[in-house]
Amino acid sequence: MTFVKGTLLDYFNYFFARGGVSLLIKEDRHRDPALKIPDHVRDYPKICLLYEIDAVVPVADLVVTSEGVAATLSFGRVPHSTFVPWDVVEVMMVPPEGERCQTEQPAPKPRHLKLV
Repeated sequence: MTFVKGTLLDYFNYFFARGGVSLLIKEDRHRDPALKIPDHVRDYPKICLLYEIDAVVPVADLVVTSEGVAATLSFGRVPHSTFVPWDVVEVMMVPPEGERCQTEQPAPKPRHLKLV
């Protein structure tokens, strides 16, 4: 396999055109003022944003530039305007078929019930 050097912009466009791409935000940059995400999401231990062509809530206003990615994304099915500058991105990945990255805090584990 030949590796071709490109920009994050190039890779984002390549992966998005093939179905979708996820961006994992650097943990020490969650509070970066240039990162525009809902305030309640900033406290999550991991922030992973998913951009899909066939999203449940379509990403109709996606703008990808040399500065970063702007789009209205859904958090709990509530739309929020977002902007992710490239320098806060730790990992760019293509989610495995049928999987989504977890942006929201994991649900509490159910308590084990004792049958009496």
